[in-house]
Amino acid sequence: MGLLAMTDDAAYEKNIKKQYETLGRFVEAFELMVAVVRGICIDLLHQDGRDGDHDYLLPIAFHHQVMTAKPLFEIVRATIADKLKNAHHRWHADRDFYREVLTFVQNDYNDLVNKRNNLLHATWIIGGRSGRDPDASRFYLSKYTTTKHALEMLDLPKTAAELEMLTEKCDQTRIWLENIGASMDSIRTKVKITDLFKRDESGWHLVDDRAGNIFIST
Repeated sequence: MGLLAMTDDAAYEKNIKKQYETLGRFVEAFELMVAVVRGICIDLLHQDGRDGDHDYLLPIAFHHQVMTAKPLFEIVRATIADKLKNAHHRWHADRDFYREVLTFVQNDYNDLVNKRNNLLHATWIIGGRSGRDPDASRFYLSKYTTTKHALEMLDLPKTAAELEMLTEKCDQTRIWLENIGASMDSIRTKVKITDLFKRDESGWHLVDDRAGNIFIST
């Protein structure tokens, strides 16, 4: 009796399965997002001289294990800024627009990187039952950080629904990045960044998705 009598085994198994699935989908979506950033890095440098003979050398550098998510984004941002400061670049007049869009995207990107690192380096307990949660609808994470005040536990997702929200945010950020990258190669893609993004009183919006996963490289 007691806890076992109150437990719906079918609900319990469904919750556990859902939690593992949503964790896997989040990791997949995150890595796809980073793959797009890596692909843009490579493509931006290819644009400076597509002789074809040495194209294979760039992926060697950008697939190295030191090229983690944040450095890759910083390289993309700096490379775009450096290209656009050239007065002869076709999008030189849009350099401030690019900077503002990239700043907006980077905030979400860095938040996802931090969330991903904290989630994957936390101590997980999936399937833990309690009197308050006999069907294990929530999972438990233990991850601490040191501050100037004390040791503090991080506030991390506890449900499959929260992981699904992070997955959606990864997908959305990836799509924005793909469109930024596409606009930098406008000869091939025929798109202009000011046609893709708009800003109003509520913030930035992607108004025309023209990319289509063109920067994911294996």
